[in-house]
Order: sequence, then C-alpha cells, then structure tokens
Amino acid sequence: MDKSEKVKDKLICLDQIWIRVEELMKKQRISQVDMVRLCQRKGYSIQQPEISKLKSGKCKITLYQLMAFADVLEVGTDYLINGSVNENTVVFPLNNRFITNADDEEFKGILGEYYTLFHSTGEMEDKWLKGKLSLNRSSEGICRAEFILWTGEKNHTEQNVAKKYQGQVIISKKQKSMYCILINNMISEMCFIAFRFRPFQTIDMACRIGLVLTFSSGEDRTPVVHKMFLSRKKIDKEMHNAIAPTLQFTNKDTLISRKKLQNLRCTYPEWQDEIDKILQQQPEEYYMLYESMQGILKLNMKEKLRMKGLIKECADMSYVVSLTKEDDDGAFMIQREEN
Repeated sequence: MDKSEKVKDKLICLDQIWIRVEELMKKQRISQVDMVRLCQRKGYSIQQPEISKLKSGKCKITLYQLMAFADVLEVGTDYLINGSVNENTVVFPLNNRFITNADDEEFKGILGEYYTLFHSTGEMEDKWLKGKLSLNRSSEGICRAEFILWTGEKNHTEQNVAKKYQGQVIISKKQKSMYCILINNMISEMCFIAFRFRPFQTIDMACRIGLVLTFSSGEDRTPVVHKMFLSRKKIDKEMHNAIAPTLQFTNKDTLISRKKLQNLRCTYPEWQDEIDKILQQQPEEYYMLYESMQGILKLNMKEKLRMKGLIKECADMSYVVSLTKEDDDGAFMIQREEN
C-alpha cells in the first residue's frame, strides 16, 4: 500500500454502507417495516430488530444483510460498498429478470471469439469492415465483451488503425433477447447490439446477425442502425460474398428494376427460367425518388417537407426494421455451406 494513502477504518466503511442503504430507502419511500417484508418476500431472513439496531448504530451491517438490501433496492452490491460501479459495467438488480452471470446456463455455448463483418456507416463510403468480438467471463463473473474493429485505414507509420471497445453482454430470457453494450473511452463512443437469444445445450452458437445502434462515421455524424454478422469461423472472401446481401435492409417485398432483373437473367443462366416467371408478371409501375432530385423542386423548405411527407404517406414504407429467425437461419446455412 502507498504510504501516502490513509488506512480505511473498518467501522467507518460499514457505517457508510448503511448510510447508502438509508438514502435509497428514503428515496424509494421504503420504511423499516416495508424493508423487512420485502426482504422476507425475496427469501431473506431479515427481522425488524436487525434494522433498528443498524439505524441506531448498535451493530454493523453484515454481508448477508448487504445482499438482501441490494436485492430489495435493486442496486448492485458495488454501489452500496463503494458508492460507485466498476467502469464499463452495467449494474442490474439481483434477480432473474436479467442474466448477467457468465456461469449461468443461458451463456452456455455463447462465450468465445467471433469474427465480425458489416458495411461502413459512412454516407460516402462503400467498404466493408471486419473485426473480432470476444465474449469471456470476467473476474467479477459477468460476460465481458471486447471488440476490435479494423478500420481499413493506416496511420502515419503505415500501421493498420484499429478501434477497441469494452463492455458487457446481458440476456433477457423472458424477452428472448441478448444485448451487448460497448464503450470506447478514448473517442467517447458508445454502441448497442441486439441479438435474438436462444439456449444452446449441446452445441456452441456458430453465428448470429445483430442489429447495431450507433453513429455514422465521418464528419457528419448521425444516429444509424445497421446489421452485423458474427461467425466463429474466419470470414473468407467466399463467405463474405455469400453473406453480404443478408446484411442489407429490405422490406418483405423486394424492389428491383426490370433492367437489373434482366441483367441477373443474363449473368446467371441457371436461373433464367425462374427469372422469366417473375418477368412475365405484370408488376405495378414504381418511381424512384432520389434525394438529389429535390433540387428540381421550386419550393421553399416548409413546402418541400410537406410534399415529402405526403409522398411518404402514400409509399409502402415500414416504421420498423427487424431481425427475424429467418435472418439467423439463413446466415447459419450460408456459413455451413462454406465449410
């Protein structure tokens, strides 16, 4: 221990824990009687005299009481002990609503390393980015996430530039969902990845497609959502080409011009008969309205917004972009075929 550091008095530290408990009880309007009842409801054998003695200072808080109070107050024990939480760690109440313990069976088959692939979020960039996401048990017992993103750029010494993120994975069994929260302290950036969750009993999770909420790259940073592919196997060129179309956003109905469909017919003769069946249909005529076309409209900003709103009301556009079981199943089939 550094000689400049003061020795922390045991009794004072225990008193500070109880002070934090009392502050939260007051904030949540929980009386002593309520605390006893709530503790017992959660299975803790806490009695009224114990809380009275803690309040009067006749005794100090025990580890068992600390666990009970943290559970009832829905905070982590870290907060009650230190008044703060570990960096890049999300604190959840001690209940089964959210699963954070990496030793729980829900994390079976999920921990490990994954190669990642997604398209750049930069509006003017047309490039694919790769990385590696590691999900491992931390010393605190949570599922720690570490993500390395290779930007495809080089610094002044011609070394590859990589961004490094740290965070945590949380599972909601009830919602059948898995969340990954990632933080890069160096550039003050945060992103969230949502996955469909299913238990893995006999095999490991081979791959997954996640929906990422982040900000676009480049100078004009705006909130964006994009898909990310995760694979335990290294993503080679063949797998990249096969999975890339799956990472595009489309409605249930895919919009493609007749000219592009005819080009596909010529490029892939083995699909000519099937494409001919599509071309023989009598599709409705559509107009593609590009953002750059707004320049030809002699309208002020208010009128342009009004007209754009009217057109969107008539267009068949969804308010929701979702990941389906079909997306994950398709990715799994592609990965298996590339083995």
